[in-house]
Amino acid sequence: MSTRNLNHEERNQIIILHGQGLNISQIAVELNLQRTTVRRWVRRYEEEGSLTERVRAPRRRAINEEQLHNMIVSYQESPFTPTRSFAQEYEVSMQTIRNELHRAGVHHRRPAKKIIFTQEQKAARVRFAREYRDFDFTYAIFSDEKCFRSSQQGRRNLWRIDNT
Repeated sequence: MSTRNLNHEERNQIIILHGQGLNISQIAVELNLQRTTVRRWVRRYEEEGSLTERVRAPRRRAINEEQLHNMIVSYQESPFTPTRSFAQEYEVSMQTIRNELHRAGVHHRRPAKKIIFTQEQKAARVRFAREYRDFDFTYAIFSDEKCFRSSQQGRRNLWRIDNT
């Protein structure tokens, strides 16, 4: 027996067979459906005259509008707030928090790495550029140093409203 939703054609077939005089059990055997399913559609057709599905109430959201507004305000004030804190506070999963933020137009970003130079460092770079302005770098090899961290911090996560 099937446990799926019937399409409109199958519902019509139930009503046609019922109109031809077949009883509920015979229709169920003929169409390989459960008797309760056949009975439901026959009864609904007799009561409402329609075979359309009823409109269902939408699923209750795990995060209400007030909580969502509080999250958005919090991320505007402190965009580095981890989603884990809201998940624990509202007793939902982190994925639910992410989904609700996306629905509200708040998206995850990785902040750009920006090296902040002191005035002395800026002056030294300008001095170097001026000193080697006419130097032939054709046979020069450039290398860079890699910086490693021993902390657990790593790259930070950022939540921002679109176009901000």
